[in-house]
Amino acid sequence: MSEENIALLRSLVLRPSLQLAPALQPMVDALVEAGYVTRDSSGWTATAEGCNLIEREPTTIAQRGLLSSARARQ
Repeated sequence: MSEENIALLRSLVLRPSLQLAPALQPMVDALVEAGYVTRDSSGWTATAEGCNLIEREPTTIAQRGLLSSARARQ
């Protein structure tokens, strides 16, 4: 899965959204088809399967870099 899809899914895990930018719709459609996102009364939100995927997803290189920088400053 692309980093863009992971980022979108991660944001929907943290906070459902009533509306999405039109440019995001194709990515959301793919996540819906994969079973990672659904639309309910809260709006667009991650499914349990989507949440599990995010929990299993390793940290990104950028996050590792930030973590390494923070540790180095301590």
